[in-house]
Amino acid sequence: MNQYRGSKILLYVGPSRYDGTTIRVYLYASRGNSKTGKVGGLVIVPDGVADFFSILRLGLDGSNCGACPFRGLASGGKGGCYTHAGTTPVALSGLIRSGLALDAVTDVGTAVTDFLQYRRGGLRFAALRSAVYGDAAALPVDVWQAIEAACLSLGLPILGYTHGHTALGLRGVDHLRGSHVLSIDATTSADTQALRRSAGWRGFEVVAPGARPAAGSFACPASVERGRKLTCVECKACGSDGYRRNAGDVVIWDHAPQARRAVKVALATLAIGR
Repeated sequence: MNQYRGSKILLYVGPSRYDGTTIRVYLYASRGNSKTGKVGGLVIVPDGVADFFSILRLGLDGSNCGACPFRGLASGGKGGCYTHAGTTPVALSGLIRSGLALDAVTDVGTAVTDFLQYRRGGLRFAALRSAVYGDAAALPVDVWQAIEAACLSLGLPILGYTHGHTALGLRGVDHLRGSHVLSIDATTSADTQALRRSAGWRGFEVVAPGARPAAGSFACPASVERGRKLTCVECKACGSDGYRRNAGDVVIWDHAPQARRAVKVALATLAIGR
């Protein structure tokens, strides 16, 4: 069986927890970017597509992204996901095309452990990113638990956030608590905010440009507004290490393409301690 191709493996092919349609879940060796740093990255995509652009054009991102409000316009979202801009669509398209030749691994936990051990030696990964594209809430619970156990066995932190609560409810993503922060934005109700705090969820909140972090929150140190003081793998607040350290909620200003001009204007008036 062809389970390995270059720097990626196919972990799972099967139904999505969001809508039951088939998804494909890859783990690949990401050299990261200036914000994240070097990470092992999960990529979750609908099955049967040739490239990333087809997913957006056909509005197929419900199977891998659930009811995230930042999904593409064709699927009813407002757009603005970071994956829609820059070179990311081309990179994801290349991964999708090359990954079509892969067979799924037979043991997820063993495959993740072997892959991350091997790749860590070559690229010195500092974390697993969940996810570069898609949402881990789409995976079967046992598949995610095997991935998480592999990371724990290696002492590898997980960086992750989920919008899964918008489609599955907080109970539907409880298995991600402790490894993922909950994505929060203007569509998140006050009731959900209160419930997630009482359940022990930390949050990653997208706020309007210029808004100040609330009490108990801090501005993302990898953001432009904070001067990109740290990369994600240096900070590690958005994920397992943040829970271990009991870090507060993380806030970032809306950096969707349509918000970027407002962000630049707001930069001149923000007074954030650096």
